[in-house]
Amino acid sequence: MEPKPLIFFASSVIALILTSCVTHSAKAEKPKPYPFNYCAVIKKEFDEEEGPKYGRIHDGYQVKFCCYPCTKAFDVNPEAFMGPIREYYAKEAALVTPQQSN
Repeated sequence: MEPKPLIFFASSVIALILTSCVTHSAKAEKPKPYPFNYCAVIKKEFDEEEGPKYGRIHDGYQVKFCCYPCTKAFDVNPEAFMGPIREYYAKEAALVTPQQSN
């Protein structure tokens, strides 16, 4: 029965393709760190000793939370909570980028 080598070859090729996809995504840019010391959802300050208990990566940004219910609220509508994080990095970029003169 000759089909076994063909199946082995096909599965090896598929495994190689999947591995290269995983390797490529691992080389993606590091997410921007969460810039605040409070929960992204309820704005509660993190405990100094424990810090944030939960986190997510969303659209290239780290987002941190004080509790599991806040992660669920974020998952339902992440864009409702991303504004302050994006504003922070937009202001930071404006400070770093020199203004063009006319």
